[in-house]
This record gives sequence, C-alpha cells and structure tokens, in this order.
Amino acid sequence: MGFKEAAEALRSVGLAGLTTHLILGGSWVLGSPAMVVAVVVASRLNAPIVAASVLVLGTLQFVLSPKPWPGFARFLRDCGTHGYYASCTMQLPKADIKRSKSMLCYHPHGIECVGYSFNGIHSPEMMRYEATYIIASGIFYLPIFSIICYWLGNVKSATAQTMRDVMGRGKNVALLPGGFEDATVMVKGQERIYLKHRKGFVKFALRYGYAVYPVYTFGESDTFATFTKFPGFRLWLNQYKIPAVLAWGNPWLPFLPRPEARLHTAFGEPIEFPKIESPTDADVDLWHTKYVTELVNLFETHKAQAGYGDRTLMVL
Repeated sequence: MGFKEAAEALRSVGLAGLTTHLILGGSWVLGSPAMVVAVVVASRLNAPIVAASVLVLGTLQFVLSPKPWPGFARFLRDCGTHGYYASCTMQLPKADIKRSKSMLCYHPHGIECVGYSFNGIHSPEMMRYEATYIIASGIFYLPIFSIICYWLGNVKSATAQTMRDVMGRGKNVALLPGGFEDATVMVKGQERIYLKHRKGFVKFALRYGYAVYPVYTFGESDTFATFTKFPGFRLWLNQYKIPAVLAWGNPWLPFLPRPEARLHTAFGEPIEFPKIESPTDADVDLWHTKYVTELVNLFETHKAQAGYGDRTLMVL
C-alpha cells in the first residue's frame, strides 16, 4: 500500500487527522524524551547496538541533512485534519496571492501552530504559491521532528541568512511574527497576540519591497488550555529562546490539540510595502503601525463569520 492509498484508507475510517497529529505532535513533543528512554532501556537490557542505533538516529540531522521526501509530505497533506477538528477552513484574499515577493504573516502562533501548519505548510491549496515556511531554528535540533521538517521540503530555519536567501530571490515566504512570545501570552478562549515589539519582519519586507498579507486563524486559542501565571518571567525566558509554556489539549492525549476547536484561517488583502534598502526606525515604525491596523481590521471583518463575534483582539 502506497502513501496515497494509506491516506484514503485513513480518511475512510475517520483516522486521517489523528494520524497526522500523532506524527507531527507526537514527534515534536515526545521525540526527545522517547529517545532518552529508549537509550536507557537498551542500556539496562545490555543491548548496546540498539542504544547506539537510537543515538545515531537522534544525531542524523547534524551529520547530513535528510533530503525532501515528496511522497511523505503529500501523505500528510492528503491526511490533513480530516476527522480531527470540529471544522478547519480557510478563506483566501479576493485578489489571488502573488506568486512572488509575497510575505504571509500568520497569527497567532498558538502552542502547536495549527493554522500555520494545516492552512499553510500542509495545505494542498497553498502549494501553488510555493512559499517557504519559516520555523524556529531550535526545531532543527530536535531528534525525529527535525528529520520530518527536512522531509517536508518547504520549511526553513528562522535565521537572517535564510530570510536574505529566500527574499533576495523574490520567493514567497511565510512566518509567524509572534514567535515564542505569542505562545507565552496565549490564554484559552481569548484572542491575544504579541506584536507591538516584533518588527523584524517589517524591516525585511521593506528591504525587499514585498507585499505583506496579514493572516489570522480563529480558534487557534481554543486548541490548548495554558498555564497563565508569571507572564513577565516567562516572557523574559523567551529572550533566551526558551519556550516557557505549559499547555494541555486533548483530554486523552494532552500533547495534541483539543478536537472540538473550530478553526478558520482568514487571509487579508496585501499591503504593498515600498522597497527601502536601508529602512530607518521611523520607516519600520510607520509600516508596522499600518500592518497592525490592517491585521485588526481583518480580525474585525471576519470574526462573526468565523463564529467568534464576541471576541476582541488584544495586541500586546
């Protein structure tokens, strides 16, 4: 049975979405501890070959980067979220997204970036735009999950060099401006994003003259309940690239999102940034303010249709 047939079989029994989440969420959250446990157990059982094999698997991505595996990436797209969430939809802008020099800015980050993943990275509808999806560089140090990221082929590490390489060639790029801080300020049932002090994406958009699309996923904040105490301390930890969050989702598998969530990703119309090779702080502040205004307008325009008409977007 090939990947295509496997995806069809899983969809027919309503397990496609769960399978996708187990592969992605399971490898991300449980990959490292599972490998540690495997090495310890193998050592206790006097099985050094098994222990060594696990260690090799865990360090493989540091020795040679795995090549993209189109069949595997297509399997995840075919499985998608089928049968997992109450709903997961998306609405593209009226004018089609440009095939070049477009920056897609997704909000909020959430705990597991559900909107970014399934209405972005793994979305069949988004494949034609050929965007490079930027993810935290630390993810490429995780065993198992980092290998999966290499297999996908359309994700890259969040470094300045990556941004220069992609945008210098005029390629489409997608990112999560809120980063770890977005996850840190997340409160279940509230719409909160960390954006007032996130301006790096604006500077890059100005340097290369990109069209910037605000993107908002309604329902992302309902995917996990979160620990909300000591926000100042946890935001301070974020400065050192430490994702200071504690979250629990699915009652049966807490490391997975809550399946009752209703997700809707709305794409705003493009904001045409001018090309300014050396933008000043004033330039960045001006266009950052314009971006925030358009993002709030996008939220207000679509919240009732998405089923969240009683909520207000908090920009922190």
